[in-house]
Amino acid sequence: MTLKLGECHASHVQAVGADPCVRPLKERGVDGLMADLFMGLTSLAWGLAGLIVAVVPAVALVWAKPILLDPWPRFWFGQTILLFGLLLMIGTTALKGFWVWAACGALATIKACLLLGAPVSWRERVLRWLGTWPPWLYRVGGTVDLALAIGLTADLMLHG
Repeated sequence: MTLKLGECHASHVQAVGADPCVRPLKERGVDGLMADLFMGLTSLAWGLAGLIVAVVPAVALVWAKPILLDPWPRFWFGQTILLFGLLLMIGTTALKGFWVWAACGALATIKACLLLGAPVSWRERVLRWLGTWPPWLYRVGGTVDLALAIGLTADLMLHG
């Protein structure tokens, strides 16, 4: 029986004594470990932000105000989101659900570019608009973010 990389079969694992889905450290190399580290940190940050917003929806507005109005926090937050978006687009090419993570990365990158390049009047309108949202909408958004972060983590662990 011949298995391709990434295919697991219980009888093969019992016969050979090793799981073909688990690549040894030698085979992965330093580049693979660095990619896993960065993608894991991206997933962790994404999941923590989603969890916090899902549990305490008012935090979203507390975070949004300085990010939208102050130039220095806006710069750092925008650059961080831009980096996470690019990491999602580039770093997940080997995963099975690549198109999901590439789409999320593209949305994050577009969001960061809008945040960094938007005029003050637009950012103030967005902040007022975010203040009219009911708390359950923030909870849903945080829950979706948490679910996507868990999905990315699972995809990394199973296929990364």
